Amino acid sequence: MTKGKSGSFRANSLTTSDLSAMESHELRNDLAGQKRSVRKGPDGEPVPPLLYDPYGTGLTKGGLVKAHAEHIDGARVNKGASKIARHAFLQFPTDLDITPETEQMMLDQAVEFVNQTHGGRAVFRGRLDRDEEGRHGVDVFFAPRYAKTTKRGTKDWISLTKFGKERAVEIFGQKPLRKKNNEGKFKPVEGDDGNAVMVDCDSQYYQGRAFQDLWFEHLHDQVGLDWVERGKKKVGRDQDRLEVEEFKFQREREKLDQERLAQNQDLEEAQRQAQETWEDASDALDQLYAAKNEADAIREKAYQEGLKDAERSIQSEIDQRWAKHGEQRSEAFAEAEERAWERIKGRIDELVTERASERLQKAEKKAEAAIGRQRALKRALDMVWVVLRRLIGREDLAAVKAAHEAELSKPAKEFKLRGPEGP
Repeated sequence: MTKGKSGSFRANSLTTSDLSAMESHELRNDLAGQKRSVRKGPDGEPVPPLLYDPYGTGLTKGGLVKAHAEHIDGARVNKGASKIARHAFLQFPTDLDITPETEQMMLDQAVEFVNQTHGGRAVFRGRLDRDEEGRHGVDVFFAPRYAKTTKRGTKDWISLTKFGKERAVEIFGQKPLRKKNNEGKFKPVEGDDGNAVMVDCDSQYYQGRAFQDLWFEHLHDQVGLDWVERGKKKVGRDQDRLEVEEFKFQREREKLDQERLAQNQDLEEAQRQAQETWEDASDALDQLYAAKNEADAIREKAYQEGLKDAERSIQSEIDQRWAKHGEQRSEAFAEAEERAWERIKGRIDELVTERASERLQKAEKKAEAAIGRQRALKRALDMVWVVLRRLIGREDLAAVKAAHEAELSKPAKEFKLRGPEGP
């Protein structure tokens, strides 16, 4: 039984965004980091980690990314590669007592192991988190740097795969190349000479096994843990690194499996239950899709009804505003019409007054002219009467004169200018 007495080495390559996410986790700015941070110091703050920080960027925003940039500065990299660095998690045996000395030792040994197995100039950041429940793991960030000699001279390069493949080939060597034939079976590939074609055992699977062996040897020989044991070898080739939450979930599943074994549940029963579970899951999935379709239909109907209600509401608002606008327009038009009519009546009065004044002046002039003519006529008549008195008898002439004077003595017709009529 190796539980508590074995260690493990897990590594994966990182993109630029992956490295930024690792930095966010390091600063406890992500949800997973906040959940894992459970140990507090006397000041109530999370216990700070131990750092291997050769470039002095510290636990700051952009610190991890800056350390990587300084580490690869001056070296050539594959511009077409999407991966820029690697991250390794080195697990120490959990039976190892935790003290300030062992914590520092774990950080130092993890960094030393990665550098030793990757050319000596690989690590740009190491970290041992001390605010988590488990404190036997070290995160190491590295980008192996090595000198490459060509016809143009020697130049530093960065390679994420070179040393991993070399360690795997050193341990496992080569194997016959196998490919599927027309029947779907794997068969060895033969060369032109009839011999099997050999290929290096340098895949990720073999690299993982190689580093597990090398880490076990390092813990035993260099760290001095003579009681350490090699962890169980993988049966399959699926990803074997588990996050803390997944590990806890796996432990719970193992506990349930043990309980099932204790209850003598055989394989057929387990398969039957699995089949039933699958059928239930399929039914639940069908129901989920049906519910989703129903929800979509309800949502669409509600959306259409909402559109209609909105259209009716908007149209009602438009009608109300238009009616109100019409009333306001009618009132404004009536006021404008009344003001215009007042102005027109005023102008008419002015014109009438002007014309009446002109007519009055003309009438006065005509009256003066008539008076003048009357006076002249009277003088002429007086002269005529003198002549007629001499020619006609005084008595007859006196009667005619009296009748004539009576006619002339009648008052003249009064001239009156009519003003403008009222409204």
